[in-house]
Amino acid sequence: VFEAASHASRATRSYALLQVPDEPDVRANQVIERCEREADRLRVGMITFTNASEFETWETRVRAPRVETDPEALEEFIAQLSDAAKKRLARWK
Repeated sequence: VFEAASHASRATRSYALLQVPDEPDVRANQVIERCEREADRLRVGMITFTNASEFETWETRVRAPRVETDPEALEEFIAQLSDAAKKRLARWK
């Protein structure tokens, strides 16, 4: 969650993804709940999943609000990308 928050200055929406057990125990639930509170406080989204390759296991726990990003910060970020990444980004809509 904190890593996602650090990326928020260069994104319109920032999400943390957290893999959770199929049947979380009390401790796992405490961690998930704390992550939800921190995501909400830091204005980042949070998605949990049990199996990354099975989208039906994904659950949005906190929706990321849209943030207006400084255009100069975005340009700086894009400038440091590889040529291949810039091409993929140009094709993405």
